[in-house]
Amino acid sequence: MAKPLKDMKQVIFEEQQKTVVEEVTFERIKLAYRRLFDGEDGSIVLADLKARFHLATTAKRRAHGIDPIEMAVNEGQRMFYVGICEQMEPPVTIVQTHEEETL
Repeated sequence: MAKPLKDMKQVIFEEQQKTVVEEVTFERIKLAYRRLFDGEDGSIVLADLKARFHLATTAKRRAHGIDPIEMAVNEGQRMFYVGICEQMEPPVTIVQTHEEETL
């Protein structure tokens, strides 16, 4: 059975997006994050995200316990913020010393 036209358009769009993403290197993406968030405005936005996205707590303890849905939502928000911070980390360069080469 053929897929409806709307579904086929969505499939084509998703394939085009994959191609665009694959053409951008990992290093280029990290550089874009650093340029976007390194300035004064970026610092303000990151501070706001940090405050909004529950970095200090998983979920508030209530009389009936911890709400698992609230905890999952908070964790998702926290992972969003952490993902941005991870992308901004400078690239790691491994330097091998002469002593390590002879071992």
